[in-house]
Amino acid sequence: MPSTDGRSLEGCLDPRFFGRWVNSSSAPTSSFIKELLNEKYDVELNEFGALAVAPVPGPACPACDAGELMLRARKNGRESFYLCSLSPRCEHIETACPDCRSLMRREGRYLICSKDCGGWVALCTVSGGRMIQRGTDKPFWGCTDYRHGQKESCGHTEKNIAPPKAYSMRARV
Repeated sequence: MPSTDGRSLEGCLDPRFFGRWVNSSSAPTSSFIKELLNEKYDVELNEFGALAVAPVPGPACPACDAGELMLRARKNGRESFYLCSLSPRCEHIETACPDCRSLMRREGRYLICSKDCGGWVALCTVSGGRMIQRGTDKPFWGCTDYRHGQKESCGHTEKNIAPPKAYSMRARV
C-alpha cells in the first residue's frame, strides 16, 4: 500500500467514507489519493451494494403538500416525532405514538395512535403542547411548552389526567 510522509495509510481509510473524504477538502489531492482514484488498487467504494429493500416513502406533509413526513428521534432518545423532509423550509412536526411510533390523530384533548395500538398523548388545554408526567415525590402533568424564566412559556399543570375512553393509563417511562 502506498504511503505519504513515511506513514502507512493501510487500514486507515474506510471505503464507506472514502468518496466523502476525497471530496470534502479544498486542498490539492495527494499522490496517494490520485493512485487510488486511478484504479491502480482494488478499492471497494460500494462495500454494501445496493439496498435490498427500497425505502418506503412517508406520508405527504399536510402543511406544504410537497414534502414527506420522516420519523426522527428526539435528543433524549426516548421520544419520536415526524418532521417534514423539506425542513427547514417547512417546519411541520407531528408527535409519533409513544408505543409503536406511528402517526397519531387528534380526538378532543388527546392524540390517539392511528394504528389503534393503545398509545395516546394528552394535550395541554392552554397551549396545545403535549402533557407529560413530571415530579417524583408529588407527580403531576406538565406542558412541554414550559420554558423556565420565559414570559411566553406555558406553565399549565394538572394533578391527574384520565386516559381517553377505552384506553388504559400507561406506566411512567
